[in-house]
Amino acid sequence: MAPVLEQLAAQAGGKAKIVKAKIDDATGAASQLGVMGLPTFVFFKDGREMDRVVGGASLDAMKKRLEKITG
Repeated sequence: MAPVLEQLAAQAGGKAKIVKAKIDDATGAASQLGVMGLPTFVFFKDGREMDRVVGGASLDAMKKRLEKITG
């Protein structure tokens, strides 16, 4: 999924910030967010969770979800 995230970040421009976290290094954050499966993508807007994807997804699917949130 790393290539998809890199492409998504490049195409998002200034509309979104894409952040990756290694689960072994971020167990507290994973627990706080209720991450139960990998990969998990959590979309936030103004500090609130707006969407979540568990499992792999295509670049087009991720772009659609991001566009729905960022407008």
